[in-house]
Amino acid sequence: MKSKSIDSYNDIDNQVFEEFGYYLKSKKFSQHTISTYYQGIVSLFDTCYLEGWLDINTYWFKGKRRHSQINDEINYIPEEVWNQINSNLDVLPLQIQRMVLLLRTTGLRIGELLNLPLDCLRKRGEQWRLRLKETEKYQIADELPINVIELVTIIQEQQDYIKQLFGENYRNLFCSNSSNRARKNQAGDFDKAIPKIMSAEKFNKWLNFLAQEADIRSKDGTIWHFSSHQFRRTVATVMTNAGIRDLIIQKYLRHRSPDMLQSYTHI
Repeated sequence: MKSKSIDSYNDIDNQVFEEFGYYLKSKKFSQHTISTYYQGIVSLFDTCYLEGWLDINTYWFKGKRRHSQINDEINYIPEEVWNQINSNLDVLPLQIQRMVLLLRTTGLRIGELLNLPLDCLRKRGEQWRLRLKETEKYQIADELPINVIELVTIIQEQQDYIKQLFGENYRNLFCSNSSNRARKNQAGDFDKAIPKIMSAEKFNKWLNFLAQEADIRSKDGTIWHFSSHQFRRTVATVMTNAGIRDLIIQKYLRHRSPDMLQSYTHI
């Protein structure tokens, strides 16, 4: 990979950040070292943005904080774990169920999922599309085709849920909750829902709450440890195994470089 000089914060865009992530993986650093790099970048740019020193978008850094190395040798979700998710999804609150269904179907990045706008549905002729949040740099939004029509109903149910909770005062599709514990209330929804974007860490906590509560185990009998990125890797793996061309997968996952796909697929 060629080195790239960044002379101004205006040169930092989504492609640069993705190429940086690919560079770290190509160096075969440990996951701890990679997470440390991300943590430093997150702290730097969050501070610059909050203090008003630089008008830079921190959306790209969502979901890049430290995560566990458990099951790192299998960083996609195998079939036996999928089957257990399907059987036990109702352990989770309704909003988290919808988030899992969106991830497993679309392969969104965790930052894209957590930041989906409330008005994310678009219809172009007969084709429903999922609109992602605009970046501050380009003021444009990617759109993904929705090929599973049930997703439209799921998104519409979530839109109604957010409007019932917060009226017109919150404009994101998903919210967070103030409780530090992963648990449902008696209605099966969030305990102490708040109009705030959920962190990737909290979402992963919900996934692993599911693993513990439903006793989800891998073939070797150990409790499965989830991370949100496993869903994206699994979508890429399924598409590859189905014989879909790499270029189509690259465009669907919105990778700027075709080399990035190599680290996502597991035949």
